[in-house]
Parts: sequence; structure tokens; C-alpha cells
Amino acid sequence: FFFIDDDHLCFAVGDVSGKGIPASLFMAVTKALFRAIAGNGGTPGEMLARLNTEICRDNEFCMFVTLFCAILNIRTGQLDYSNGGHNLPYHLHHDGVSPLENPGGRALGLVEQSQYESGRLVLAPGDALLLYTDGVTEAMDSRERLYSDQRLAEFLAPHRGSSPRQVVGDLVSDVRHFAGAAPQSDDITTMALRY
Repeated sequence: FFFIDDDHLCFAVGDVSGKGIPASLFMAVTKALFRAIAGNGGTPGEMLARLNTEICRDNEFCMFVTLFCAILNIRTGQLDYSNGGHNLPYHLHHDGVSPLENPGGRALGLVEQSQYESGRLVLAPGDALLLYTDGVTEAMDSRERLYSDQRLAEFLAPHRGSSPRQVVGDLVSDVRHFAGAAPQSDDITTMALRY
């Protein structure tokens, strides 16, 4: 996350295919390119399309990354976002908890000329967002049951008024408690934001 200008906060969460050093390097390049592209303006959909074109070049290992990105106008609460095959963030609002509407879009790095649409939501004061990777919902317990989207939504419902730090800390603790002694099978990344 970073400010594009005084009024616009840009943030993203992503997940790269594969493991180890090649995956780490691919994600590092993706992150650097994303920041550079975001600084050149455009909608989140346009940003993802440009980023996709860049990471498709010389992608000899056929790696890909899922990525959700958004730009929040901190003065108005307007949130413009786009999704490249990633888990949709949850919107925590006074009426409950719901995933954002999916504007569509495939993972980045697969097809060079992919198009990405932008979605829009206006956050009310007190609304929050939770972004996460599939390491949260696909965490398994010793009986190979998944943590799941349903459990995540149920966890978030009573946390609508909690601080971002508390939501993230409590969620990671809940996932670890759920998994118990089962080994962690994937990276777990979360980000919370309250408007």
C-alpha cells in the first residue's frame, strides 16, 4: 500500500504460483512493476492490464500471480478496484459482511492481451475491508477440512467494529487454532483497512 497523491491510497494483495526462490523473485518483480505502473495513473483495471503485459514478457517459467488492487479516495470513500483471479476481499459494513462484487479478470502472467474491468464501491465511515490470500481459506486441520470462505465470513461478522490490527491478529490466531497440529500448507497474508 502507498499513496499515489494526497487523496488516493493504492493497495493490493497477491499470491504467486510456485514456491521457493523463483516464486519469490517473480513476486518481487511484480511488486516493483505494480508500484511503477500505479504511479502512471489510470483505473485499477488499466493498471492490471499493463502489469499483465509486462510480466507476460520473458516469462520462461510460465509463472503467474493472482492480484487484487484498489485505489481509495480517502476524502470521499470511493473505492475503485480490479481483480486478477484473486480471492475477493470482504467488506465489513453496518449491515454485515459480504465479499466485493467480482469485476472478473484472470490471473496475471498467463495471456498477454488480457482485459481487466474495474469495480466501484463507496465506503461509509466505519466500513472496513479485509484482503487475504487463499492460505487463509484453504488452511486445513488434521482431518483435512478447509477453513473455508464460510468460516472466514462467520469469523468477520462479530469483528466489524474491531481495529484493523485486531482483525488481522485475531484472524491469524483463529486460522492457527483451526489448523491445530496440521502443517501449514500455504503462505498466509492478510491486510485490513478501516475507512
